[in-house]
Amino acid sequence: MIYTYHKRPKPVINQNIKILLQNPKTFGGGHLNVGDELDYEYFFEVKDLNSNLLGFLWFEFNSQNNTIEFNLGKSPSANKFRGFTQSILNDLDDIKNYLPREWFNNSSWLVGIKCINPNRENLEQLLISNGFEENVNQDFLKPIN
Repeated sequence: MIYTYHKRPKPVINQNIKILLQNPKTFGGGHLNVGDELDYEYFFEVKDLNSNLLGFLWFEFNSQNNTIEFNLGKSPSANKFRGFTQSILNDLDDIKNYLPREWFNNSSWLVGIKCINPNRENLEQLLISNGFEENVNQDFLKPIN
C-alpha cells in the first residue's frame, strides 16, 4: 500500500469534507455544517507516507443486494495530486482488512459516478481497466474475491 488509511467513524465535518461533499458535480451533498457529524461508520482519511492528507474514502454495505458501495474523493487541499483513484483501486484487497468480514460473502464492490462529473469518462475507463463492469443502472460492479 502506498497510502495509509485512518478510520474516522462518524467524522466531524471540517472545511475539506464540506467542500468535497457539497460539490454538485461529484457528490452534491446538500447543506452541510462544519462541526456536524457524518453518519458513516467506515470513513477513512487517506494520507501519503508523509502523513499529508490526500482525500477520503467511505463504505456502506447493502445486505439486500450484497454490495459494498465505496466513495472516494480527493481533498481540496490535494487538488493537483494525480493517481489517487488508481492507487485506491490497487489497495482494495488490503483495505478489506479494515472492514467487517461478514460483508465479503458473495459480495461485489459498487461504484457510482454522477453523469455530470467532468471526469466521468476517465473514471469509467479506469474502473473497467480494473475489472469493474457497468450494470443497467450505470453503476460499476466488481465481484470480490
